[in-house]
Amino acid sequence: MGPEVTNIEDAIKCAAPVISQEGIQEIEKFLRKMRINHYKDTTLKTYEKALMDFYSVTGIVSIKKVKMKDIDNYKEYLVTNGLKSGRRRLGYIKTFIKKSGKAAFAFQIENIRQDRDIPDILTQEEIDLLYQAAKNYPTRQYGKELSALYTAIVSTLYYSGIRRFELCNLTLDDIDYRGSTIRVQYGKGGKSAIVPVQRQCINDIKRYLKYRRPVRSNKLFISTLGKPINDDVVTKTIRKLAAIAKIDKRVTAHTLRRSLATHMIENGASQYVVKDQLRHSKLTTTDKYVHLSSKVLQDRYKESVKAAIGDPKKQKKEMTIEKLTEMVLKQQISEDLYLVLRKDLEEKDECQTENTCRVPTVEVTGSNYVVP
Repeated sequence: MGPEVTNIEDAIKCAAPVISQEGIQEIEKFLRKMRINHYKDTTLKTYEKALMDFYSVTGIVSIKKVKMKDIDNYKEYLVTNGLKSGRRRLGYIKTFIKKSGKAAFAFQIENIRQDRDIPDILTQEEIDLLYQAAKNYPTRQYGKELSALYTAIVSTLYYSGIRRFELCNLTLDDIDYRGSTIRVQYGKGGKSAIVPVQRQCINDIKRYLKYRRPVRSNKLFISTLGKPINDDVVTKTIRKLAAIAKIDKRVTAHTLRRSLATHMIENGASQYVVKDQLRHSKLTTTDKYVHLSSKVLQDRYKESVKAAIGDPKKQKKEMTIEKLTEMVLKQQISEDLYLVLRKDLEEKDECQTENTCRVPTVEVTGSNYVVP
């Protein structure tokens, strides 16, 4: 039998004996800071495993001595082994390096290229089918308890856009019945927030509380076993309801979060409103939801790319980099669109200087300017 493991340091020694004592101390110091900042235990374990893996694969003695060739070797290891979480693992390492005082080096690390499969998004009709499947869930053993629980889970996930673990951590005190808001404590990154929801969500939670099991736990959602629900319960519930609703897509709790974001954008919400609702740290994370909606994509194309080429009736002002910069500062266009159009302008200037090419006009949404 191996040595008895009593703490994280022993676990690191047993699982990865090639890690130096200095490396162990660096990992311990980083995890301690995360723990102080209220990161979840599951997050700590994920980082611990990734860091142990990194030290073992690269053989580095200390993170202070890491070089780009070590990063390349680790990236090759991730790609060669076909690890789907490779891009995410590399992100953990970049964060670790940055927090270890080597921020400039961390910014030089390029991400692993990712094949972007379009994730499944439920239409609003499919959301209703899922909701009805929960509301009409048949059960003789538990009466209306399960249907009320399932309805509240679906309603809360969709209307709030919160994550699966955040749903499981909700307490009875987190619901503001008058203000129609939900308090998320220690969400992703240890952040807390107040999230608005529709009145229907509050009504579904109220209805569930009539059938909620009288247990001592302060958690909001209690399973039929008398214990707080966990991630597995939520996953199996959503999967079961999707099958009953005959939705031919891979449906998870996160699917409802993506669907909410897409529906908000389709119904006219700005990306900044969606960013606040989903509590994204960066607007670029929210931008991807725009592309998930074919309706939005088609509408934007029709608005942005007019049949203006060769039309003498349309009087247009020439776009310049200064005017383009002004538009992005006023948030009339996104940063991504700004970068694309700026590149076009720079290429156009080069063409005019060399007098070797002509570029057709493209209208910018919400303005009279064009990129000539």
